[in-house]
Amino acid sequence: SDLTKGVTWDEMKQEVRFQPGNGNAEALTTLTGDFIFTAEKASQKIEKAIGFKAGNASNPSMLTATLDADGGLILRSPSATITARKRIFTIIQLERKGNHFLPRAAHPGEPLQLIGETEVADAGAVIQTGFFANGSQTTWSNIRIDRPVTDGYDPEKSGYPASRLELIDITTRRRTVIHEYARR
Repeated sequence: SDLTKGVTWDEMKQEVRFQPGNGNAEALTTLTGDFIFTAEKASQKIEKAIGFKAGNASNPSMLTATLDADGGLILRSPSATITARKRIFTIIQLERKGNHFLPRAAHPGEPLQLIGETEVADAGAVIQTGFFANGSQTTWSNIRIDRPVTDGYDPEKSGYPASRLELIDITTRRRTVIHEYARR
């Protein structure tokens, strides 16, 4: 992961923390192929804007989902700007399926809701995705990156993918990995 000044990563808690006064801070990771990127905003106050973004070398901010100080969620891509009807989301998700990006958001205890769908024609194979904070002190927790298998995947031919068994504390929504199985 790439972290800018004022950003810390806590592996044990699966948290990214942004400290105030560091301008446009970022915490990014490089992904290839399809993915589902999910996180929960652990801190409540937003001073300016926070969110997540996805981009490639030619367009580092080709897709952004921004939570502003008023609690609004705005999705921006080269082809669309979509404003969510609900406000003050704490759980966000970005799914990539080829050149299609599907952002979802939810309040605690609610199922994820599709905010919109956008296609980015020149998305490319490598995507930098992660969080940003424009001068706000914030924490993102329960961060996970899931890698869906392709349609028609045959584990007998291609091998079984890696898997993980987790326990989730429903009061704190913290997860603990109790077993991991590496791909054969």
